[in-house]
Amino acid sequence: MLGSNVNVFLLGGFISLIGMALLIYGRKATRVPHIVVGLTLMVYPYFIGSLVLTTVIAVVLVSGLAVVSRLGY
Repeated sequence: MLGSNVNVFLLGGFISLIGMALLIYGRKATRVPHIVVGLTLMVYPYFIGSLVLTTVIAVVLVSGLAVVSRLGY
């Protein structure tokens, strides 16, 4: 059980790093969707304890950001 918690912690840290990069990019480029997704990616892993759910939420958020970016927002 301990190994699973470590994996969730490491994945959450990695997702938070991606969120921080998106936040920095969004602030420099004044892109609101990037700022919102970046902040969300930085915060939500602290509240989710499931490896699969953490991964699914990250994939959905980044995919949604890609779609919104392609639409020109």
